[in-house]
Amino acid sequence: MPAQTLGVIEDLAADESAAWVEALFTQFESEGRLIEGGWPGTVSEARRRLMTRIAANPSDAPERGELDRLVDLIYAKAKQRWLQVSRS
Repeated sequence: MPAQTLGVIEDLAADESAAWVEALFTQFESEGRLIEGGWPGTVSEARRRLMTRIAANPSDAPERGELDRLVDLIYAKAKQRWLQVSRS
């Protein structure tokens, strides 16, 4: 499989991290919990979310060398978004 461009990887990370954070916002709100404090996600969850996405959309699959980088990007972007909202 050809290597994905940096822009494609960053777009995929942005999409998946946004979906992750929105799902957590919805979950917290439905449980009556506040969106505050530290990021509740884990790197393992980021990896699981990516693998689920790849299973559903094989064309999103990065090359092996890009996989860990993409997981890290998803995690970092989701954490950043969470912290922005929880501090506002």
